[in-house]
Amino acid sequence: MARQIRSNKLNKIIDDKISFEYEKRIQPWKTLKIDWNYYMEEMKGLMIFTDGSKMDGRVGCAFVVFYNKTELDYRKFRLNDSSTVFMAEVIAIQQAVQYVKANDLGRVNMISDSRSALMALSAVEEARDIINNIKEYKG
Repeated sequence: MARQIRSNKLNKIIDDKISFEYEKRIQPWKTLKIDWNYYMEEMKGLMIFTDGSKMDGRVGCAFVVFYNKTELDYRKFRLNDSSTVFMAEVIAIQQAVQYVKANDLGRVNMISDSRSALMALSAVEEARDIINNIKEYKG
């Protein structure tokens, strides 16, 4: 049994679910510097708000794109019921980042209410693959 658990930790996706235990080390100089602070500004320019939640045993996440207080687009995602709120928050951020890249939006202010996700993103060393994929510089 222990051998099977150990081999599963090496897989990114187990039974069509994202594994948050999968580890991937990347050099700090190959990551984006992701700063965060408390949001207290007026809505100006391109902004994306992300959120994840778990209610009545169901888990989901979403992001909404605004430009100067006008809603431009949104995406919502249903996650597996065994997912945590942290997973939902991180996946919302990941999907928003992919949206920014796919639409070549350049610099965007991204707003999240998940301090734990923001702290994981700002950490110099992080073992979780999904966090590193968000941080990894590909330019």
